[in-house]
Amino acid sequence: MAWVQRHRYEFIFAFFAFHFAVAGLSMAKLNSRVWPKRLAAPAAVYARTTGTGAGFGFFSPAIPKEVQVTFDVDTADRGLIHTTLQEETVPEVSFRVGNMIRLMNRHFRQEKVMRSLAASLSANIFSRYPSARTVTLNAFIYDFPSMEEARNGKRAEPKKVYSVKFGRATT
Repeated sequence: MAWVQRHRYEFIFAFFAFHFAVAGLSMAKLNSRVWPKRLAAPAAVYARTTGTGAGFGFFSPAIPKEVQVTFDVDTADRGLIHTTLQEETVPEVSFRVGNMIRLMNRHFRQEKVMRSLAASLSANIFSRYPSARTVTLNAFIYDFPSMEEARNGKRAEPKKVYSVKFGRATT
């Protein structure tokens, strides 16, 4: 134990060197090819466990756009209500809602897929608001500025990419 105490700074340095090597090689997409054989497996386990092997794609200029979905609910008794599914659901359902919104993120240029997802999501809102006459789903992506634009003060702005209005079916 005394040996460990005497060399604790070397252990700390070695840990940080290993961590930043895993992260740096992951960003450069070289992580599996450059490790010596005896370090390859521990580096792979460490990268998966800590997330340092994720590649850090958010630094990329081709960042995927994040979709935000909002609803305008026109009710007979309360007027116009602006809401989101996250506000209308319990936390357990929020994860499934997030999955559906991520589907929209991948398919926002495909009309049939978007219409189907929009109808499903809007049906949930109709069930929450029995007096709703119409539900309008609006999907936005955030347009991120370039680094130069950000330095000049420009901020991410929502851009409407899809909007559809559903009416309550009458019997």
